[in-house]
Amino acid sequence: MPKTSFSEAHFNKGDNALSQHGEKYVRELGWRHGGFEDFIRLPGAALPLPWGDGHTVETLGTAIGDFVADIEGGEFELTLDTDSEVHSIALDWVDQLIIPFTPGLVCEWEFRTNPAITTAEVAVIGLAAAHNATLDSIVTNAWFRLTASQVLVTETDDGTNDVSNISSITLAADELFLGRIEVQTLGSVAFFLGTRSAAANPNKISWQHVATHDMSALTDRTLVQPYARVGKSTGATTPSLFANSFGWRYGD
Repeated sequence: MPKTSFSEAHFNKGDNALSQHGEKYVRELGWRHGGFEDFIRLPGAALPLPWGDGHTVETLGTAIGDFVADIEGGEFELTLDTDSEVHSIALDWVDQLIIPFTPGLVCEWEFRTNPAITTAEVAVIGLAAAHNATLDSIVTNAWFRLTASQVLVTETDDGTNDVSNISSITLAADELFLGRIEVQTLGSVAFFLGTRSAAANPNKISWQHVATHDMSALTDRTLVQPYARVGKSTGATTPSLFANSFGWRYGD
C-alpha cells in the first residue's frame, strides 16, 4: 500500500486520523511505530499501563482522575476539589519515557476544559520529560498551556531555551479541541489547533497553525511522555481538564 504523509492525511483530507480512526487507520497509512489511547473505560476502572494519574500535589484536598460515563468517544477527567491550596493532578506515563523526540514525530491530544480556566489556575497538555511538582521545573516540554484564562499559549523548553508564545486564540470552555505537535526538525516544532466543523460534518477537522518553536538545543531522540495536568495555586475553584484521546506516530 502506498505511504500517505501526515500532511496529506490531515491537511488535504481535513480528517482527524488519530482521534477518529485509531491504530487501524494509522497502520493502513503505513506509519511507523506509535500508539493511540481513546480512554474508553467504565468510571472507576484502572488506567491501562503505562498510563497513570498518581502525580498529585495536595495537602487538604483530593484530586480526582477517572473515566467519564456516557461521553462520546471516551474521556478521562482530571479535576481538583474546593480546598484552597496549591493543588494539581497529572495524567502521564508515570515517568516511563518512551517516545523519542525527533524529526518526524507527530502527537495529537483531543481535550477540553470545563469550567473555563481562570485566575490562579493552569492547564497544560502535550509532551514532557519526567514529572516535577513545580510545573516550570520540568526539564523538557512541548505543550499547549492555559494560564489564568482560556487564551491558548504554546510553550517549549529544550533545557536551554524556555519559550512561551501567547496566541490570539481563546478556547471556548466545554468544547473539544485537537492540539497537534509536529516535530519537523528540532529547530522547527510546529503547533496546530484543530476544531470540528459544523454538526452536518462533525468528523471534518479545520486546522490552524498556532506557532513554531525552536528546540534545537535538545539532544535528538530525547525521551518524553504524554503529559496533561491541571492545577491551581489558591482558591475554592474546581478546574477540570478532560482528555478524549492521545495518539503519536512517526511519518515516513
